[in-house]
Amino acid sequence: MVVTSACAADPSAAPPFMVSLDELMLSDLVGPLHLRVFPRGALRCDAASGQVRDAAGQRVLAGLPGRDVTPAVRCGSGWSTQSARFGTATPVDTCFTASQPTTVAINDPGAYIVLVHGQGDLRLPDGTTRSEILGSGCADVTVAAGQQQSATVVVREQRPVGRCGDEVLDFDEACDLGAANADTIDAACSTRCQTPVVRANTETAGLQRRPSVVWPTGRRLVVAWQVENVPAEDVKARFFAPDGSPEAMFGALRNEVVLGGGASSQTAPALTPVTAGTLRGFAGAWETLQVTPGNVAAQVFNDDPPTGSAALPAAGARRVSPTVAASADRLLLAWREPGTGLRASSFSPLARPLGAASAPVSVADGEVGDPRAVALSDGSFAVVWSAGGDIFARRISAAGAPMDAAVQVNPNSAETQELPSAAALPEGGLVVAWQDAARDAADMDATAIRWVRLDASLRAMGTAATANTTTAGPQSHPTLAVAGGTPSTVLFAWEDEATGTIRGRLRRADDRDAFARLGGTSADFLVSEATPAQHRPAAAFGGPMGDRFVVAWEAGEVVGAGVAVRQFPR
Repeated sequence: MVVTSACAADPSAAPPFMVSLDELMLSDLVGPLHLRVFPRGALRCDAASGQVRDAAGQRVLAGLPGRDVTPAVRCGSGWSTQSARFGTATPVDTCFTASQPTTVAINDPGAYIVLVHGQGDLRLPDGTTRSEILGSGCADVTVAAGQQQSATVVVREQRPVGRCGDEVLDFDEACDLGAANADTIDAACSTRCQTPVVRANTETAGLQRRPSVVWPTGRRLVVAWQVENVPAEDVKARFFAPDGSPEAMFGALRNEVVLGGGASSQTAPALTPVTAGTLRGFAGAWETLQVTPGNVAAQVFNDDPPTGSAALPAAGARRVSPTVAASADRLLLAWREPGTGLRASSFSPLARPLGAASAPVSVADGEVGDPRAVALSDGSFAVVWSAGGDIFARRISAAGAPMDAAVQVNPNSAETQELPSAAALPEGGLVVAWQDAARDAADMDATAIRWVRLDASLRAMGTAATANTTTAGPQSHPTLAVAGGTPSTVLFAWEDEATGTIRGRLRRADDRDAFARLGGTSADFLVSEATPAQHRPAAAFGGPMGDRFVVAWEAGEVVGAGVAVRQFPR
């Protein structure tokens, strides 16, 4: 393609105008490319992002200046429907294909910006699609009188452009819950949007409870839960596409599938991501009543859950509350034996299906509660639990043997500390959160959500901090997830019992502010609606580029209420 002044010589002799497509866009762009040429003025081309920006550095799409060109080729209905948004009525407006160079004649010499857009189908969180600009590129061109000028435009992948209430986030939008400013269009509309709450369960019989969630970057989001109060109680799971939308490609995964197979009740699911050799999936663990008085089982899954599971050898003690963590080559399964203690066993090698488990080892004796296992970055494991009103942790070697003695995690033993959650940090160590009834200056009302960072030896790094900034009434049942970074970002979610909602907060691992685009705040934020009361959140980071997080929770305690799922931008 050549940009030339109107009085130029034969344009066919000029070098072509080159358009290069980012390889990520090749399969996404639909139809011809849209070309616009307009005077540079106070605008500038940011070629690295493929965007045109104003003097303040803000991206400009609508109302760009322009001049007529020859030929005046319209781009068809696909682009004409966007004219109100992108200002295509008066600026240069022509279309071409990347394989067919063309010539654009400019009536006056001067400094211009050449802008190329590529359109494609964007899938929304509810599974529907709409057409959006998914590729954009620009270049600066200066044309003298009678001159022919060539240029190269690289079309870069673009985030979808958000509009208030469209359930898609632009780069400068925050997010809230509820109706999308339906009755007013004002300044707030450009900084607010909504992400929808969806149900994981499609079947409504029984109670759907105790969700667990896993979302490895670039892979499928999986939500598991237990079904109660029906003849065939079991653990079920729902698979979502890597972008978090309901799975539509694989028929067997469009609705929930049975994860914990067996002839008797399966309950209390726990999930962890798995990346080992060719394995790219997740591991699940659950309680099973196939063996009296009760046992725990685990299995590794890809996108096609197999039947059966690897249960531990039968024992006299009842086994409950399983928790599971996966390193590069091992799976650690830990569980409670009520009144007896906390035990763990490992599976090696990490394979699908799992083989035999190692002999159980004792992690802690006595009455314990709520164990949580994590795989540390050095290949070892850590198990966290509550006992006697305090929170404890102990390292487990890569071979599945206890290391050193257990350490107390909470610095303040006043009142009761319980319901711990834990997640490993990519830079080493882990973070632990718990429900804390010991009041301090940060929260003097009922229970709070407190947390601390531990190094690989389980020594505290800094002081314990309070995650919640909402302090009225009890804050309870915390869960947390970690996303890599420098330092890592920590997501907390918990129940706000006073309002019946789920709340969340993002912090950095060094306890500094992490901006949450939900609500545009560094304080805690509302995750769920309040009616009926919501319970037991589970959370994970993930998304196509690791740029999202998801929270799942029990949407009330009535039959058919189900498990709610909502994803957000980081």
